Amino acid sequence: WHECRYVVSESQEECYKASWAQGAVVIGRIVSILLPEKSSADMKDGIVVLDVFQVSSERDQMFGMPILTRRHEEKSYYIIQSKDIKFKFNVQHDCETAKCAATGVRKRKQERQDSDITENYIVHQPVDRFFINIHAFHNAHLVRAALPRGLTQPIPISDDRKALHFKLASQLREKTDARKAAKRLRGNSQAKGRRESEPIRTKEVCQVVQNARARRRTALLQDPHLAW
Repeated sequence: WHECRYVVSESQEECYKASWAQGAVVIGRIVSILLPEKSSADMKDGIVVLDVFQVSSERDQMFGMPILTRRHEEKSYYIIQSKDIKFKFNVQHDCETAKCAATGVRKRKQERQDSDITENYIVHQPVDRFFINIHAFHNAHLVRAALPRGLTQPIPISDDRKALHFKLASQLREKTDARKAAKRLRGNSQAKGRRESEPIRTKEVCQVVQNARARRRTALLQDPHLAW
């Protein structure tokens, strides 16, 4: 057997090792891709080893996404033909349940080289519980076609849509009124400050004019020809 780098799915995309893929009857993570030494010209006699997971009948309570777990908490491997790989999809680890934390430290990459700057990263705990990321755009239509409708349909925020709209509108009006009142208060304070400062500025201007006139009179007394 020859070890292969990737397999082309039915959706015409490259599926590598560790990719999550939908098979003809199973869902799992690709462990190995093999091709016999004496393969046919079309290379359709390859096989794919899948680490099989099952889809729970209920969504996650926090994220509302379908859950992937192992059957009876045991590892199971399926060998399927490479042509039976339908498509790949995005899966995320359930870090909330596993209590994963950013305890890892590594050097940050800069232009593909290790720099002197370090950064923390999430260290995943060995808990085999994952989510099918139904919020991802990649192959969203294929994921929804493969899963039961109850695992992908939108979840309403409230059972009474009209009452929720009235409540949000009331909160928005209160915030708008408060913002307008604060703006009026600032405007009144600024206007009052301008009125208080106007007499001071007027007095200063008058003093400047008087000083200029006094200097002019002094200059005329000293040299009468300046009047011409």
